[in-house]
Amino acid sequence: MIVLLGLAAFAGEPDVRSLEWAQHFQWTEPHRSNMPGAAPVSEGWLVELRVDPIKARASQSAPALYAGEVAVYRTNWDDVGGCAVVIIPGPADLATTLFYFGSEALPESADPAAELRAARSQGVTPLSVSPAMTRAGTTRIVPDVRDVYAAAADRVEACSPHEKRRAQSLRGR
Repeated sequence: MIVLLGLAAFAGEPDVRSLEWAQHFQWTEPHRSNMPGAAPVSEGWLVELRVDPIKARASQSAPALYAGEVAVYRTNWDDVGGCAVVIIPGPADLATTLFYFGSEALPESADPAAELRAARSQGVTPLSVSPAMTRAGTTRIVPDVRDVYAAAADRVEACSPHEKRRAQSLRGR
């Protein structure tokens, strides 16, 4: 019976299950990532994903969440409902980007191309994206990253009502 449960979990839903909401943004001044060697970016995406709640749990050994070869900035850790509100620094085509949890290597020491190859080899495919998420004219112009975190707080409150404190702290950045 344990073997059957193990196989059912292995063959179950993917770790990143759906893309629920997205907002493209552009900074008036380029934003410098805290990742070593990362170039400043002037645009990005704020997205709301549904993920495996177990993978969403905050821990020292939690795998990084990726959008293609880019480790995203996680703004919350909803291990109850699996809502992940994340920032993708830089441009992305949401219709073709693979969203996945990588290895347990820290993003700053991981090989992003190897992480993406591993995701593809495990059968990760792009998520369904509604036309409303990709239509032109939806770019939000913001002065700096604090505005993106404030928008993230709104999404966290909407999808993870039990994370009110986290939303408040995002607004305080």
